[in-house]
Formats: sequence, structure tokens, C-alpha cells
Amino acid sequence: MDENVADPADPLLYDALLRTIEAALLDAQSAFSDKKYASTKREWPKLTGTLDCGMPSFSFSLGLFDGPIDYSSLLPDIYTSETSFGWYRDFRDFCASHERVREFYQVSPDDQYKFLDVRVLILIGQFIDSYIHTFGTFEYDKEKATELYAQWESGLYSDSLKLMFVVPLLFLQCDFETVLLSDNAAIVKLEEKQQLSRMASSGLQYSASHVQRIVAGAATHAFVSAGWSLEKQTTYFELIMALSRPQSFPTDVIDDLFCALRVGTSAVTGYSQAVWAPVGWAADFKGDLLPWIPVLVRRYPTRFEDGYWVNKEVSRLDARGGETVRQVFNGLRSSNRKEHRVATRRINLAALREEEEDSILDATIALEALLSDDSAQEMTHKLALRLAALSRLVGYHHKPVDVFKGVKHVYSYRSQIVHGSTKAKDRREISVGQQPGIPAVAAAETYARLALRAVLEHPEFGDPQKIDSELLLGEAASGLNEAGGSPSLGTAESSDEEA
Repeated sequence: MDENVADPADPLLYDALLRTIEAALLDAQSAFSDKKYASTKREWPKLTGTLDCGMPSFSFSLGLFDGPIDYSSLLPDIYTSETSFGWYRDFRDFCASHERVREFYQVSPDDQYKFLDVRVLILIGQFIDSYIHTFGTFEYDKEKATELYAQWESGLYSDSLKLMFVVPLLFLQCDFETVLLSDNAAIVKLEEKQQLSRMASSGLQYSASHVQRIVAGAATHAFVSAGWSLEKQTTYFELIMALSRPQSFPTDVIDDLFCALRVGTSAVTGYSQAVWAPVGWAADFKGDLLPWIPVLVRRYPTRFEDGYWVNKEVSRLDARGGETVRQVFNGLRSSNRKEHRVATRRINLAALREEEEDSILDATIALEALLSDDSAQEMTHKLALRLAALSRLVGYHHKPVDVFKGVKHVYSYRSQIVHGSTKAKDRREISVGQQPGIPAVAAAETYARLALRAVLEHPEFGDPQKIDSELLLGEAASGLNEAGGSPSLGTAESSDEEA
């Protein structure tokens, strides 16, 4: 081997595969020059413009000469031409005797080349297709071939496989390139190759409807988290499955991020993909795209699938809003309080529910997790007072007295929903300050987010009783009584508003 080529972990495998790549490139070049039929890639993504809302629009090739050439199709047919190209036979026989390759691809002792034939041809085809697309040439270059080989060998042998986690943010216009959230997390603009790599997903090809594809593509930025790893997997199947199961995702991190977006900016967003991005290794090659492993999920409001992309206006996030998101995100990541976990989960669920009755129940559960205490007496009254007092601390744009009244209205509506009252529709809207006609469910979600933001910014009030002793019984109480304000703490109102 050349001195300037890094030492491989398996020199024999390295030499065998590079000899095979060199020979296969010659055969592919000869076939291409002779104008042999070459198929084109099917279901290959292409950026075609933007949707009405400004989000990216994608199309997918049909495999009818409307996509990139699949250069693996230039390789000879192993079933009719095996004797004409010894490089395939030599590498197949090498793999048959190679313990780690047999183990990784689960080749049984009695295989008699049936499975191995196909697996080896797929492997060589991926290398050839990726080499030509990545480097734009049929000409063999050892350093270029080594670059691809090193990624594949790392997936085969490394004890710890480095990963990044990528979650595209749906229908969120971001007015920046990057906002750092922590030392290993950020919201970043997706480059074109990254966009195409996440959309080249078997989940989108075989499991998603046309509408789901549109929704999945509607993201310009993504949440990116570095520093993840996976211990070496014995087989290829185990490796892919380990990164394709929803259980493999750091859902607590994702939940904190989306809760931070909702608390910090009231953004209407969600996600349809969770992507593991290998760092320095690859299990498969996809032309010149990144070896990302996207998994299709549905964690977004259902209205996104109801023509949401024709909206001219979607949620926006600027750098200033990104700073607020950063503060809330880090507050959640550093918190070990179970009530914050409950509130985070419920705030996220409320944003995704189809029925507003479910959303308002989620939002009020979040409020109660953050602001209630062990006493069940006058719970609604105390929640309203406590949130009104906290609203002053975070500079909320409505007066505390309006917050107090709003919470009481929300709980009245919730009570009627829970008890199946026919009058529930009469309480479906709420007037807050000078803003009439706000849906009670929207107010409930706003109050839940307000409460979480307040206790994160002022952790000394994580104990709700301290709100009573240090805010309500102090100078903040006067703020609740302005403009004919509410009753003071301890005077219960007798009504059906108690939940």
C-alpha cells in the first residue's frame, strides 16, 4: 500500500475490495462507452422549487430516464456472465472465507453462494455507483476508493459508531443560518445535499402518501444534536434495526426542543422525520448523497396534511426568538423535576391533538403539574392567582387580572367538557383584555406555556406555595386587584368553574 494511505483495520479486505473496485470501474466504463443500457434511479428526490408557504418542494423520479443514472446497472449479470469477469468471482470467494464479512451479512455455512452472490453484487454496485457520482469519473484513484472503503470498514469494525441526530422542523421559517442551543446542539439551515439525503428514504418511498411527502419536505432548517454513538453491532440487520426503531431516538431531547419552540415562540410546527447521520462511517451508499438513515414519523398537527402548505404565512423564528428557545431548551435539559417532564409532554401533546377537547385537558394537566399543590381545595382559584402573579415576572403582555379571569374561564370550559354539558359551546371562546373571540383551547395552551417558562426562568417558584408566600401575599397582590381585580387568596368563589 502507498505510504500516504491510512492503514486499514483489515489490510487483506482493503486490498481485495480496492482491486475489485478498480476492475469493476473498467467494466462499467467500457459498458458506458459501448452505450449499454443503463437504468436510472427510481424514487430519487429532486428539489423543484418552493411551496406557496415558502417551504421546499420535491419531486421523485419514476425510473423512466428522469433520474440520475444507476451505474451499478452497468455491471455484468452474474447469472449469465460470471465467467467473463473474474474480479467478481474472486471477491465473492474472498468474502465466503472472510469471517467478519460472513458474520456481518449473516451468510450461513450452507449458503452455497446464493445469498452471498446477491449481497456481494449489491455491495460492489453501491461502491461503483457512489464512486462515479461522488467523484464524477470512471477513472480509478486509490485515495478516492480508500475514502469510500474507510467509511464502510468503520461500520464493520468500529467498537463505537459516531452519530449525529437530525430532526427537520416543519413549516418553520427561520431568519438565520444557525442558532446554537448548546455545545452539541443547534438549529441549522439544511444544505441541498442534506435535504436530498433525508428525502431519499425508503420510508417515504413505501410507507408515505403523496400528502405526507409534501409535509415531510416542508422544512428549511433542522435541529442537529452531536455527540451520540452506537456500540458495534454484530450484523448489518442489527445495525439498521438499531437505528430505525423509534426506541433508538432520544425522545426526551426532541420533546424538550419542540416544547422550547412552543414555549419560546408559540410556533406551530412539528416533525415527520428522525434521522441518524453517521459520522465517518456508512452502512450503505446512495450515489453522492450522505449515508443518512431517516425514519418516517408523524409528530405534527393533523392540519398540516390538509393543504397547510398553501398558507402564505407560517410560523417564523428569528435570531432573537432563537435565543429564547435556547434558554428554555437548556432549562428543560438541566431540569430533573418530574413536574417539568409532565408539563413538557402535555404541552407537546396539546399542540398535536385533533380534538380541542383533548388539547384543553392536556394544557390544564400541564398547568396543574406546575402550579398545584397537595391540597385539592379551591384548586382553580389558586391556579389562576398563581399564574397571574407569575405572569408579571416574565413580562406577559396581558394584565395579571386578565390572566386570572382567563384561567377561570378555561377551567369553566374544561369542567363543562368533562361533565358533557351541552353549554360547553357557549364557553368555547374567551375574551382576554381587548382581544375578543380567542378560542379557550388556545388560551389554555398559552397559559400552560407561560407557566412553564415562568418556573424555568424563576426556579425559586418551583414550589407553588412560595408563589403564595412571596408573591401573592406581597407586593404582587396589589397588581391583581387593579381595575376591580380578583378576590384575594383564600376567598373561594362558589361556582361550577371548579374542575
